[in-house]
Amino acid sequence: MKRIFYKVLFLISGTVLLSGCAMTEVPVVGNMTPTPTPTEAVAVTETPTETPIPIITTTPEDLTPVPVSLTPIAEADDYLKTIGSKAQGETVLKVKFVNNTGKDITSVRVIPMLALERDGTTDAVNLLAEGDPYKDREERVFYYNTALDEPSEDGLKHYNMELTFSDNTAYTMTDVPFSNMKEGSIRISGEVAYIDYLPVTGQGRVSLLADEAAAEAARKLAAEEEASHKDEDEDEDYEAYDEDHEEQYDENYDEYENYDEYDHYDEDHEDYEDYEDYEDEGDPYDEEW
Repeated sequence: MKRIFYKVLFLISGTVLLSGCAMTEVPVVGNMTPTPTPTEAVAVTETPTETPIPIITTTPEDLTPVPVSLTPIAEADDYLKTIGSKAQGETVLKVKFVNNTGKDITSVRVIPMLALERDGTTDAVNLLAEGDPYKDREERVFYYNTALDEPSEDGLKHYNMELTFSDNTAYTMTDVPFSNMKEGSIRISGEVAYIDYLPVTGQGRVSLLADEAAAEAARKLAAEEEASHKDEDEDEDYEAYDEDHEEQYDENYDEYENYDEYDHYDEDHEDYEDYEDYEDEGDPYDEEW
């Protein structure tokens, strides 16, 4: 049985071998070396060579100072005209005002209230330059140096502001709080001049109309009382004048009564022709007295 199996296996192997030898050859054409797939060229960027920066060493002796001029940035207010002379410092009041009175202002004077109350001083210079009126609707920056003014009992410095207008009317604003004003508007209501302003502290505008109206009423009352006292003083002066002249009249009248005796004296001496005869007989009038 084994022989049969080996014989069949030998036949199959031979058949396969003969089949492989009988296959047709494939002709070789040209170079049969496989061609590689082309790839895209990669651009090569050259790195630039950095030029070394030379290091310069200097000594303090080699350094020359360069003068630097610092020009301050001008503020918008610097282009406005001023009320008073421009100044800086802790004692300087600075407020931007607009004239909303409807009239040109020809004089602005600031009067310390302490001097006014103590000795009635109202002398103050006009803060506007001569021939340069503060026109209606014009904006200006107000400057006032308080360095020479004394504080009141409360330790603060209080000021009145007097305004004179082109029509020769004048107004006084009392105890103006300049130190708490950032900017303000000068206005007129009836017989009162006042300021409404934006305060340095707090929010919203503040109007001084009610305060100035009360101050104006107080000024009028004081003026009326002063006039009344003046009239009383004048009446007393007239009464004293009358009393003095009545006494003087009485004295003159008494002297006039004595004139009768002098008349008799003259009549008695009419007959004397000359002074010598008068001396001889003597003076009966002297003997009488």
